[in-house]
Amino acid sequence: MVINKPFSWSHSALEAFATCPLQLRETRILKTVSDRNRFNMAGTDDHKVFEDYCRDQKPLPERLKPFQPKLDSILALPGILKLELEMAVDEAWQPVGWFSKDAWARAKVDLNVACSDNQAVAQFDWKFGKYRKDTRFQQLDIGFLLFEAIARSYGVEYDSFFGALVWVNDGFAVEPHKRTAAELESARCDIMAKVERYREAYEKDDFPAKQNGLCKKHCPVVSCKFNGRSST
Repeated sequence: MVINKPFSWSHSALEAFATCPLQLRETRILKTVSDRNRFNMAGTDDHKVFEDYCRDQKPLPERLKPFQPKLDSILALPGILKLELEMAVDEAWQPVGWFSKDAWARAKVDLNVACSDNQAVAQFDWKFGKYRKDTRFQQLDIGFLLFEAIARSYGVEYDSFFGALVWVNDGFAVEPHKRTAAELESARCDIMAKVERYREAYEKDDFPAKQNGLCKKHCPVVSCKFNGRSST
């Protein structure tokens, strides 16, 4: 199969490309196989539970009730709160619709709080998987960059950005991350270097398999030579 749709990117695409280019091609670009499994589906369900509580105060299930006070403290932050905020920009960093054919970069934020004085932005992402001590904050930086670009298109500029990855299954462990506007510009350079590598592979349709610890039991691309359930 040939790739016949415009290039676009997101944090998850960049992470998937770094993990295994071939798996990204088959699961996300061509979609010849699905990467959905009981583990990521469970995380999707829990995301919806948190969303329902934050938006409508729908009671949390018993297993998640211990986290209610911490959720409430986040919801009490002053500013304009948006849940499941979908952001997309074109290659000129101008806002477009999520499903627009011109969407070049996308980011989705579980909970976004923009201070009413336009001085700061806070973004939170719920993590229901295994805690990763080596977590990089690329996801938050991309969310900051797209929010900043969209705000700037409306003549609004922010001085500082705060984000947190919240590891729910590890006692609501919070990994905070802060950027000034100047620091965010430096982060943009690192991210764009990754985007360019991904774009080059996309344009050449060059997505080699990359062996890693997920191959044998978790990768759905069974045609790959590194897959433990290989069909070859």
